[in-house]
Amino acid sequence: MKTLKYLSAILCFLCTTAMFAHGDLHARILKLSKQIEKNPDSAELYFHRGKLHYQHETYNKSLSDLKKAEKLGLNGIEVNFQFAQTYLKLGQHTKSISRVDEILKIEERHVRALKIKAQNQFLQNKFNIAALTFEQVIDYSSGTIPENYIDAAIAWESTETDLGLKNAEIILRRGIAELGNIVSLYIHLETLFVRQNRFDEAITVREEIISFIPRKEASHFRLYELHTVNGNSEEAKRNLDLSKQRIQDLPVRLKSTAYMKDLIQKITSIEKELQQNN
Repeated sequence: MKTLKYLSAILCFLCTTAMFAHGDLHARILKLSKQIEKNPDSAELYFHRGKLHYQHETYNKSLSDLKKAEKLGLNGIEVNFQFAQTYLKLGQHTKSISRVDEILKIEERHVRALKIKAQNQFLQNKFNIAALTFEQVIDYSSGTIPENYIDAAIAWESTETDLGLKNAEIILRRGIAELGNIVSLYIHLETLFVRQNRFDEAITVREEIISFIPRKEASHFRLYELHTVNGNSEEAKRNLDLSKQRIQDLPVRLKSTAYMKDLIQKITSIEKELQQNN
């Protein structure tokens, strides 16, 4: 009961925070609108209101303000970038890419613009081109993030070709080599292997995860699942027992979370089924 109340409080806080953020944006938009009434020829004011509308997720209004700002003479990389973002949200992919290309004429390694281009290409189902563009984002970033490698891998996977799957694996392994022990990269690599029924390799990846994460109960349960589908009942049972033991070693407050209760219930159900079959 306490956990449910705690989770409810968190959800209420997040909802309130989001409402406050949008309310604050609305107030700032109204303030800018009053300034625009006094200065109707200010391209900068229209541009800033367009950015606020984008943050407020009123994308058509954002686009209208951006067009007005441009008509009043405002241009450059920042303007084109905002157009590209807004067109992307509106699903106008060709126009978004066109704006990105204007940026790339001036700054060919503009990472944020390249990422928008890749996202547009992916949504146009141009997966091979999108994957290559996502890789440019990685190559040109001074400090890249796991998301960039995963985006590239998803694009390669989406080609549904042997080469695409191979390239997805390569880019994920590159991410691990360059960024270190990032769980999200390992999990995506494991998932890639499972989708190809390469369970031995998926198991190896999960064992690597276990080697560096502090909490291992969920990963041992995952190994139980992988060994089961791979036909190794002995290793499956061993990892099920390890998962149960890891849970028993946890403090009461951690065992009381909804996730852990669900995991305990799964283990109990599996153990009963195993006993019935023996």
